[in-house]
Amino acid sequence: MVVRFSLIFLLTFSLLACKEEVEHKGSEIPPGTVLNSPVQWERQILYLNSLIQEDDQAILLFYRARAYFNTHQYHLAKLDMDKLMNRSNEISDEYNLLNAWIQLKLGNLEKAQQLIQMSKYGKNQFSNTSTFFLELYIQKKQLNLAQQLLTQIKKDSIHKIANPILELLVVGDTLSLKRYVANNTQMAFKDEFSERTYLNFAIDLVPSLHFQSNCLKELKKYPNDPYYLHAWGMFLKKINKLELSEKVLSKTLSLHPDNMQFKYDFGQLMLQKRDYGKAFEYFSKIPKSSNLFWLAQNDKIICLLNSQQKTQAKALFDTLMKISPQKNQVYTRYYRWFVTTKDSLNQIRQDTLLNLNQ
Repeated sequence: MVVRFSLIFLLTFSLLACKEEVEHKGSEIPPGTVLNSPVQWERQILYLNSLIQEDDQAILLFYRARAYFNTHQYHLAKLDMDKLMNRSNEISDEYNLLNAWIQLKLGNLEKAQQLIQMSKYGKNQFSNTSTFFLELYIQKKQLNLAQQLLTQIKKDSIHKIANPILELLVVGDTLSLKRYVANNTQMAFKDEFSERTYLNFAIDLVPSLHFQSNCLKELKKYPNDPYYLHAWGMFLKKINKLELSEKVLSKTLSLHPDNMQFKYDFGQLMLQKRDYGKAFEYFSKIPKSSNLFWLAQNDKIICLLNSQQKTQAKALFDTLMKISPQKNQVYTRYYRWFVTTKDSLNQIRQDTLLNLNQ
């Protein structure tokens, strides 16, 4: 018992140490000052796993969540923080800050903003949380706030390093952003958000060899990053390596099971592989609250038609014609399957009356 508590004390001390010169001969965990690479964070995770198996104290869960976050294993970090938040009586500002970052990386924007505002770090977004707020504003399409914050960051920064990706994101200039990506085949950014954005556009804009080099370089550093893995899986799909793509995208879903884009893209892959049952299953996982819901419903019709389930496909078509905000596109896409000549004439009369009444 004494030995175990001594180990916990040593771990806590090493993680909080700020000295430049610290010797840890024979230790399994390096001091906090050298935890600046994915390899060192992975070592910390292994060490913490052994301690948490015996006693999952809140502080140990926090350290492991932080290590998971720094290795881009955001879902595992969230699980540890959820457990910590439910157990700890005192939630510190550091807990809320880390939890906010994790939620932001997982795309839970409202939750992330709520958590950051509960801490002292939400009071001054021009200090060490400026990058958090910048990413938050861009993802929430609050571009005026993003522009103001980026201007302040550039004014306060000692190192005047230009970031064209962020500059174009905050003004919403997608066309110029695509042009920039197409003309720059080497990815060299300091922040993971810019790299993710670059890869999302680059998959269709830069030569395959350059995309492959950029993506694999990041995956070598962060093999469990769900966004880099997703980009790699989509690239494999693009070059028709469907079996490999399925393996990569399956792993992506295990690392970020709540991401609707990942589920939809996996359904699209299954559709391309003509595994209509599995495609239908994944399209059915898209909730109505998602902006991908109506696209998924359209794709479900395709799955049913190709599975020779025309009755079920017709029922889904009729439902979409009643409730879909995109029913004109649905009608145009599927009328030849479900609409008789008489139905078509009735639809034309209805559309004509609708136009006359407008």
